[in-house]
Amino acid sequence: MKQEDLCYRWLNAGDAEMVNDWLKGWKKNSLDVGMYPETGLVLFNQTDETPVYAGFVWIPNTSNMAMIGFVTRNPFYKKKLPKNTREKFLNMLIWLCKELGKEYVITWTDNQALVSDFKKLGLTETSNKCSELLAKII
Repeated sequence: MKQEDLCYRWLNAGDAEMVNDWLKGWKKNSLDVGMYPETGLVLFNQTDETPVYAGFVWIPNTSNMAMIGFVTRNPFYKKKLPKNTREKFLNMLIWLCKELGKEYVITWTDNQALVSDFKKLGLTETSNKCSELLAKII
């Protein structure tokens, strides 16, 4: 596979469910679909139209900061990806935040490869001892 075989598209209806299937493929817990924003990108192989990565962006209207999260790779996609594919995808998510009018971006992850790529792109790690906590408010 070549880098030029990869394309980006906006999130579509059903992409949250697709990512939940990927999470199950990684033996991780799926999330309530209502937790996913409607904004984000999917990287796909244009030759066979198979999604490779998905990433989500929250755009609050009361802050100048966007949040990037739930970046997930398709565990069922077995073709070798070009070098730096993940880093380029993350850079596109940051670009999307800028295009949507935000000046700051924040993200969270325990995945050291993602942490490393985000650092290469200029993000600063504020803590390596942070816990991610969430709940559905009933």
